[in-house]
Amino acid sequence: MGVVNRLVSPVLEKQGQGYDVATVLLEADADKVYGTAVDLLKGNSRFAITHRDDPGRMVEFTDGKTLVGLKVSRIEDKVSQLLIGSTVTTGTPSSTPLVVDKVFQVCEKMGVQCTLAKD
Repeated sequence: MGVVNRLVSPVLEKQGQGYDVATVLLEADADKVYGTAVDLLKGNSRFAITHRDDPGRMVEFTDGKTLVGLKVSRIEDKVSQLLIGSTVTTGTPSSTPLVVDKVFQVCEKMGVQCTLAKD
């Protein structure tokens, strides 16, 4: 619980495009995690929400350069998975700080301790 795992495309330089994904299991209700994530986005003028699917607990947002998708899934009553990812292209800034930062902001706001996986 609370360990943030990342998956970053290893072929970005060769193909010119890739992905950056982070996920974490949280000991918290999925609806509350999703609501917290949306509130954080709405409260930050740096980001614009481009799509919301509240029943599916999915939101897409952008900072004008990078499109990011965030989804919260219910694993058990008080266990949820937060999944956040973005595409990456050569010549654009890495989205890694943006993706990981959003995960940690949700963790902090929920009062859940999260750490970055060491592998």
